[in-house]
Amino acid sequence: MTRERNDRSGANGASDSRVESLEGDFGLNAAFVEEIRQQYEIDPSSVPAAWAEVFAREGSAPAGAREAGTSTAGGPLRAGPASAEPPRDGVVADLSDKHARVLRLIHAYRARGHRIARSDPLGGNPDYFPELDPAHYGFGHDDLAERYAVGSELPGDPVQTLAEILERLKRTYCGTIGVEFTHMQDPGRKMWLRSILEETQNQPRLDYEEKRRILRKLSEAELFERFLHTKFLGQKRFSLEGAESLIPLLDTVVERSPGYGVGELVLGMAHRGRLNVLVNVLGKSYESVFSEFEDSPLLDSPFGSGDVKYHKGYSKDRRTASGDVVHMTLTSNPSHLEVVDPVVEGRARAKQVRAGDLHGKTIVPVEIHGDAAFAGQGVVAETLNLSRLRG
Repeated sequence: MTRERNDRSGANGASDSRVESLEGDFGLNAAFVEEIRQQYEIDPSSVPAAWAEVFAREGSAPAGAREAGTSTAGGPLRAGPASAEPPRDGVVADLSDKHARVLRLIHAYRARGHRIARSDPLGGNPDYFPELDPAHYGFGHDDLAERYAVGSELPGDPVQTLAEILERLKRTYCGTIGVEFTHMQDPGRKMWLRSILEETQNQPRLDYEEKRRILRKLSEAELFERFLHTKFLGQKRFSLEGAESLIPLLDTVVERSPGYGVGELVLGMAHRGRLNVLVNVLGKSYESVFSEFEDSPLLDSPFGSGDVKYHKGYSKDRRTASGDVVHMTLTSNPSHLEVVDPVVEGRARAKQVRAGDLHGKTIVPVEIHGDAAFAGQGVVAETLNLSRLRG
């Protein structure tokens, strides 16, 4: 990195104008200043004259200046400007160092904030992680009211107090939804996620009608499970209780699909919550579901299916609130649940090929599994690997 900076800072003075533009357009970049200061300490002649004057005034001593008259880079040390002013007690160096530490703290919340997220509904959440403690970066209570230049690094004012910075980071990365994304290799996707999360502080912005719809779908999901438990006590049903939010989630996916040009969804899921999804998302009739519990003749399949009710699939057209029609298909389950995953992928791919949808823009597979299904082993991991295979 130092060599790259040297190459960009040639003797033509281009770096001086770069420094001016950095200060004028974006505010002072603390990490960049710190890098130049370290470069100055190794070899004062390697930095632009404007920066050399600043560091000479603040009293930054080049490495080896008190030793045998050579720099660590091997060349002779050059004296600072004869008109250099006395150091101002390291004020500039202290400020740039604090700004750099604030930037490190911001990055720590992006990378490690999920470690203290309040994601456990039973309250067993850790409330401390060393890298998220301001004291880890040398800050104390007296620093909370200090103002630091964050520029475009965080939404909001370009200059914010440390208390404001911490409050925004905690709401974004340590709330009830934990986020882990800094490991991603694609910088574009990583920046997109970061901007979405920090602009909204990881909170959905829902209008009144959207909130009413979510409440209605949650109520439908809960009442359905309660009725089954009361009416068919003791019968196996793989209840969705505790995860009713799946229903408004899938409902939102279906309702918004036409806006993205999607006209068909191919779903695959485990047994848990399957009956609820069939009724409250795909629109299968209550009579059909209840008749299966009563061992009555099936209304939608008079000859029976030869399978248990939580294995069977279903398909139906659904008209969304916008007036568009989305065709939904829930794939039948094998007894080993996760085997449905590659079946759904292959089925969706076949539909895409037949429809001429070469890029998967109009027909989309949707797979649903519990959190324990993504341990990086078994059929789920193998299905994810299919995305890299041709055909």
